[in-house]
Amino acid sequence: MQNQEAFQMMLDHHEALLEGATSRVLILNTSAESGSGFASAMAGVVSYFATEIIPHAIAEEATIYRAGHEINGLSSTIDGLIKEHKQIIGFVNELAVVSDPKEAASISSTLLSVFENHVAVENGEILSTLVNQADISLGSLLEEMHSELALANDGGSSESESSSLAESLCDLIIEATKVLQKAGSPDKACTITASAWSTINKEDPKLANRLNNHLHRLVAAINRQQVELGATKRKFDTSNDIELDVRPLVPAKRHSLIFETFHNLEVGSAFILINDHDPKPLRYQFEAEHPGEFTWDDIELGPKVWKIRISRI
Repeated sequence: MQNQEAFQMMLDHHEALLEGATSRVLILNTSAESGSGFASAMAGVVSYFATEIIPHAIAEEATIYRAGHEINGLSSTIDGLIKEHKQIIGFVNELAVVSDPKEAASISSTLLSVFENHVAVENGEILSTLVNQADISLGSLLEEMHSELALANDGGSSESESSSLAESLCDLIIEATKVLQKAGSPDKACTITASAWSTINKEDPKLANRLNNHLHRLVAAINRQQVELGATKRKFDTSNDIELDVRPLVPAKRHSLIFETFHNLEVGSAFILINDHDPKPLRYQFEAEHPGEFTWDDIELGPKVWKIRISRI
C-alpha cells in the first residue's frame, strides 16, 4: 500500500469516527431538551467512544504516534495529543455517571469539540507530515493499528508477560542500533536489526513489523548520505529468469511472496525483483535468513523503479 493510499484511508476513517460521534451527541442534546430517551441517547455516546474511538486512540499511540515521535518537531504535538486522549477518556467516564440531562448535554458537547480539534491536528500536522516521509510506511503502520485493535478485541494475550519482555528487548535493540548508526556504523546497525527481525518474525509478527519499519528508517538514512540511483551496473542473461513485480501488493504481502519465490528457486536459477522503492532493507533480511545462499545484483536503481536479480547458489 502506497503512503498516499494509506493516508487517505486514515483520513476517511477519522471522518467516519467524527460523523458517528457528532450524530450521537446531537441525539443526546435533542433528548436532553425534549426530556425523552435521555438514558438511551447517553448510553449511545458513551458506548461509541468506549468501543470505537478510545481503542482507536490507544492503537494510534502504539503505532502512528510512535513513528511521529522520531521526527523532529512532532514530539511536543504528539505529547499534547496523548494528553487529549486522557482528557477524552475522563469526559467519557464523567458522562457515564451523570444523571442530569442538561449536564450530560454540556459534557458531551465539550467532548465532541475536543475530539474535533484533536482529529484536525492529527490530520493536519501528524499524518500530513508522515505521508511525506520516505522512510516511513503508512501502510505498515495501518496494519499495525489493525493488529493492535484485533488484540484489544480478543482481550489481550494470555502470554502478556512474555510479550512485555519481547517488547522491551525490541525497544532496546532499536535504541542500540540508533546509537550504532550515529556512531558511524550504519551497516552494523542494519545487520543487527535484520537478525533480530529474522529471530522474532514467526513468533511475533507485530514486533517483527516494528523492526522491519526501523530497518527501513536505518537504510533510508544511509541512502540520504550516499545516494545511489541510475542505470544497470552489470549485464546478465535474464531470458530464463522469473520476473516478480511486487508493486501492486501491500507491504506485508510483498515480503512473504519474495521469500516464497526464493525458496522455490532451483540452485543456479534466479528471479528479477521489481519494486517501487529501494529494497536494500530486504537484502539485510536475506543475509539474516539465508547467509551464503544467494547473490544480489542491481539491475536498475530508481528513481521510480528498482530491479534486483536474486539468484540461489
